[in-house]
Amino acid sequence: MAQARGAAYTLWHIIDTPSKIVSDSESGITANDLIGDIQFTNVNFAYPSRPDVPVLNELSFSAQQGETIALVGTSGCGKSTCMQLLQRFYDPISGSIMIGGHRVDEYHLGWLRQHIGAVSQEPILFQTTIAENIRLGRLEATQEEIEEAARIANAHDFIMTLPQKYDTLAGERGTQMSGSALDTESERIVQDALNRASKADKKDSRTASLGDDARDAAVTTIEKRQNDQTAAEDDKNVEDASKRILALFDRIPEIDNGTTDGDTFENLKGEIDFVDLHFRYPNRPEVPVLKRFNLNIKPHQQVALVGASGCGKSTTIQLIERFYNPINGQLLVDHHDASSLNLQWWRSKIGFVSQEPILFDASIRENIAYGDTSRYVTMAEICEAAKNANIHRFIETLPEQYETNVGAKGTQLSGGEKQRIAIARALIRNPSILLLDEATSALDTESERIVQDALDRASKGRTTIVIAHRLSTIQNSDVICVLHHGRIVEQGTHDDLLARKGFYYRLAQAKK
Repeated sequence: MAQARGAAYTLWHIIDTPSKIVSDSESGITANDLIGDIQFTNVNFAYPSRPDVPVLNELSFSAQQGETIALVGTSGCGKSTCMQLLQRFYDPISGSIMIGGHRVDEYHLGWLRQHIGAVSQEPILFQTTIAENIRLGRLEATQEEIEEAARIANAHDFIMTLPQKYDTLAGERGTQMSGSALDTESERIVQDALNRASKADKKDSRTASLGDDARDAAVTTIEKRQNDQTAAEDDKNVEDASKRILALFDRIPEIDNGTTDGDTFENLKGEIDFVDLHFRYPNRPEVPVLKRFNLNIKPHQQVALVGASGCGKSTTIQLIERFYNPINGQLLVDHHDASSLNLQWWRSKIGFVSQEPILFDASIRENIAYGDTSRYVTMAEICEAAKNANIHRFIETLPEQYETNVGAKGTQLSGGEKQRIAIARALIRNPSILLLDEATSALDTESERIVQDALDRASKGRTTIVIAHRLSTIQNSDVICVLHHGRIVEQGTHDDLLARKGFYYRLAQAKK
């Protein structure tokens, strides 16, 4: 009860705090069109929650209408902050930001944001159809305009291959689309779409790692120039959404997360076998994902899975974690059928690090300790996990060290810092099996090196399954498996696969 009251106090304090930037204010200038000249002049900025940590120091640069400006640098250097300042999520402490000859704070805020298109590394898709997700870019858009935007974003052809086409449900946060990191071919397709979009609308651009099928839908919001925060549901949609939520509550899941039934055994070695396994997602039963999938992973091996987006890589991890059961075939753990194991016991043996780690609005200490909620985690264990994740020294430089609040979803940290805290959280439970799903794909080169060192250290003595598009991160894996249309078409070491000059060789050449 005391914890609930404390959490409620924090929530109400946020709600009651007056915002310096009033998003629904009617004041400010507008124009027939927005001239895209951008000028940063001696801009200084620190986030309100960490006023003692400067992010931008006397930053000055300009971008003329029609130019594409790329901001590069290590994690935490201020690239994303520039984007947030342009959209007026914050105002600079000093200096000025000009767009079209006027300071950004002189514009009508809603009008300004309607003239900015943003494509982020982690796009938010809503649990509705692809068409409705695209329409959130401009609520009055017609079906023809939606399809034209999808064509510009190189998404139309993919959408038309789906059984329900534009009426296909994207799933909550786009979970029914393939993952958020780009393989080489998807990167080329999406980059072509961005190049085409930037010619249609003159815009400022930041280098980032963009996504694939799920992100294609988000890319189209550039064309309609409307911030998704302005989307509003009418009464009918609210009623329908409520019915769907209630239906979810009433549904009996195939896998009961709360059950205490199932087997456990001592001395888990970590051998995993996929035996003639078939799988399709329940809400898309007509689309096979894995077909006669066979793979043996020895204890303490590091096995890497590579292949084009949608080939089934992330699905294998979801099956190992038992979010789903296979339709046919078996998943074996140390020769035990995974479906016969005690679910909570089995998941306690797994450490998982994803491309987009979820950090909670709490301290670094609490975020790391959350990796094992079955017991009290000591401060010594937290520090040891942080050292193994190459993040301890950085934490020690912070004014509040391990008591530093990371902000909602870790917004007070850079991508590399968030990822290393996520690794520490995975290690705190001392897992026998480590699952790494695109754990470094969203990082700059220097952060990738630091995080990869942490992952290499964490993998020692554990069965490790790695999903990666950057082949440089998996070259030392014991076995590399190339997936294509739900099957393993090649497997071997990095050197062996290059020598064969098959699928893997072509992936490596395309990356070059």
